[in-house]
Amino acid sequence: VDLSACKKLTTIDQDAFRDANVKLLDLSACEALTTINRNAFTGIALNAETPLKLTLPATLVTIDNNAFYGSNITELVFPENSALQTIGSDSFRNSKLTKLDFTNCANLRSIGNTSFQDSSAIESITFADNANVSLGAGCFQGTGVKTMTEAIPLSLVVYQTTYLHHVQT
Repeated sequence: VDLSACKKLTTIDQDAFRDANVKLLDLSACEALTTINRNAFTGIALNAETPLKLTLPATLVTIDNNAFYGSNITELVFPENSALQTIGSDSFRNSKLTKLDFTNCANLRSIGNTSFQDSSAIESITFADNANVSLGAGCFQGTGVKTMTEAIPLSLVVYQTTYLHHVQT
């Protein structure tokens, strides 16, 4: 799915590509994209021979619930000055992601409940300096997270101690 010619696309609606079998997913050139609605890419099967990197546009504000649930995306790239504020519940649950780097997401305020749950390949999470992010219950449960870095308010880590008891900050 190459949406690079869709410069005025603002929203990818609910179930738009649900359970689709695609070879490529490129959203990086969608200059007006602000919202990916629930289940938009749930269960997509990507036939890529190499690990799939998904670069999101800087204009994206919301990734809704279940948007990429069960996808085999291995890397998420957030461009400089990302407008991303919200990652909904279960949005990347049971994914193949290996790390999360939110360094370019200074506007990120909320990661929903169980949003990355059961994404067992995730080993590290990096937040922007002075991050002020609300972490939903179980958002990293079932991951292989060993380290979280940058200025995460201690209260957020304490809130998640049930799920992140081996995490170093």
